[in-house]
Amino acid sequence: MNTLAANIAPVLEQQPAALPSAEIAAAIEVREGRLRDLLGVDYDYARSSGLIDLFDYHPETGEDGLIHILAGDLDTGDGAVAIPGGYHHEESGRLWGTVTGENGEERPATRVDRGHMESGNSAHRKKFREHPAEPYIARVAIGDRPKMALSPDGGVVPTNNAMYPKEYDPLAVMQAVRMAYEGADIANGRPSVDDHGRPVIIADGQATLIDGASEMTVRLIINAENKRVETAFPLTNGKAIMGLSEADMMAHATYQTPTSAVRN
Repeated sequence: MNTLAANIAPVLEQQPAALPSAEIAAAIEVREGRLRDLLGVDYDYARSSGLIDLFDYHPETGEDGLIHILAGDLDTGDGAVAIPGGYHHEESGRLWGTVTGENGEERPATRVDRGHMESGNSAHRKKFREHPAEPYIARVAIGDRPKMALSPDGGVVPTNNAMYPKEYDPLAVMQAVRMAYEGADIANGRPSVDDHGRPVIIADGQATLIDGASEMTVRLIINAENKRVETAFPLTNGKAIMGLSEADMMAHATYQTPTSAVRN
């Protein structure tokens, strides 16, 4: 049994066999519809292989590790203000549709914002440089709300968001997370708590990039109780890992799954 199955199977066996309530059943149906929209023809494989089950999901609260990673979400928590979270795959932002600005122009509600690059100096632009088929750093909006972080003086500033390679499709991102999960030393991971105060394990793993040799480091935040992934994002400093040209990238584009959008 592989690492993924070994960690998750015992947890699944512990789950009660009770039928879900109508509300929970409806929430699950909505979620599955969203995953079908994101994954397209890859949905059946992701479901039947157990890949979707790697990610933490609580239908009673709507907390969803997979949607959080791919398309991002707005967490209201105990307050009234929705706080953007997650969003580490640019293409998947399309899940939340579009909004219309004051000038009548339509834009994705969840998106990468590259406008800050125009006024940035060379060091700023270098930090946000996007190398073919590699993870990159971006400024993002989720649900048309800019993702922000607290500054040292107590204010808020735009946060830098780690993104999976934009050439990946959603399944390729999920496969990268699985690869990192199966190679991570979860038993010796760093204990912490998530935004809701629940115990989590922080561990890093490696996912092979499309040249078949280079690796990106993926940070995993794992539910300490059920060992499922709450979130996972690449660690990147903006420097090239493979340093491929666009032509080189296409020559190497044979990602691990035949259903990936990145292929010869």
